[in-house]
Amino acid sequence: MAENGPDGFLGNLRFHVLFFLYIICCMLSDEQIISTRICPEPNTGCWIWLGNLRPDGYGRVWRKGNILAHRFVFEYCRGPIPFGLTIDHLCRNHWCVNPIHLEAVSVRTNIQRGGRSRQTHCVHGHEFTPGNTYIEYRKDGIHRACRFCHNNHAKIRYHRRRARP
Repeated sequence: MAENGPDGFLGNLRFHVLFFLYIICCMLSDEQIISTRICPEPNTGCWIWLGNLRPDGYGRVWRKGNILAHRFVFEYCRGPIPFGLTIDHLCRNHWCVNPIHLEAVSVRTNIQRGGRSRQTHCVHGHEFTPGNTYIEYRKDGIHRACRFCHNNHAKIRYHRRRARP
């Protein structure tokens, strides 16, 4: 009787299916991948990515590893992305891969254009000024943070640790 564990029948089946899909993806040209996974939306001009989507809404494609779909299409249509720059969706739709709606910008510019950029104060009421704001790189993305709040939290943590026996 076949086992259904990771090394049993189902584990081997999963491996073979994934390997088969990988081989198919490697055989498709970039043009075939783009033409079969894009649907133009006539009202906004966005090109909707019909392929695999990440939980945050960005499309992804397998090309020598997972690549974000908008970066893949941008590089195919416009050439390599300059070092130190990221791709900004001018239309604000994560699933859009229209190269006209994409622009290579710095991380700071991308954050400033984002939805939270309209926020003028932190949750504790401190104003976001150039001297009081810094960019925080976390697992869930890039965020603007209040330097005053960060320093206060650091002081609290320091004093809590010193108070421990």
